[in-house]
Amino acid sequence: MAEDTILGTTIDFTVFDVITYGLTDTKWNAKSELVSQPIMAFLPKWIGRYVCPGTRIVAKNFAYAYTMTGLAIMEKSDEETLWFVSSPEPSHRIVELCAGLGGWSQGAEIVGGQVNLFVDNNPTIARTLARSLNIPCMNLQEVIECAVMGILRISGHTLQDFPKRM
Repeated sequence: MAEDTILGTTIDFTVFDVITYGLTDTKWNAKSELVSQPIMAFLPKWIGRYVCPGTRIVAKNFAYAYTMTGLAIMEKSDEETLWFVSSPEPSHRIVELCAGLGGWSQGAEIVGGQVNLFVDNNPTIARTLARSLNIPCMNLQEVIECAVMGILRISGHTLQDFPKRM
């Protein structure tokens, strides 16, 4: 097959549906412009935490096999397979409260989230974080004022949309 010149060296594919979770790997349905058959990607467990539907992956130096249902891609046992993972569009928009140095948000970005705002009451930390990560940072009082004015929406609602509680 003409595809055999590509296979085994480098392939670029996008996962779209998880099939099974195993002890050592996760099996995903995937597709690629480089091959015409459906792809089953057996991704190592450590990659699983970085993958969600829509994730683009480039595999270099991998093993493959033709199956009844398509092409199977997996790690080589004798050599190191390189996996390059690129997250899809953000799956969650995040506001981090008590942001500090932004550690929770950095973890959320690894799994496909997008940080839109940091909230911290320490002005020095807020300015440093906002400058270093180029993400707006407000203190809690500013957030409350913006929510009351309807400028900031919380889960798609303005603060006026929430019922008053005694």
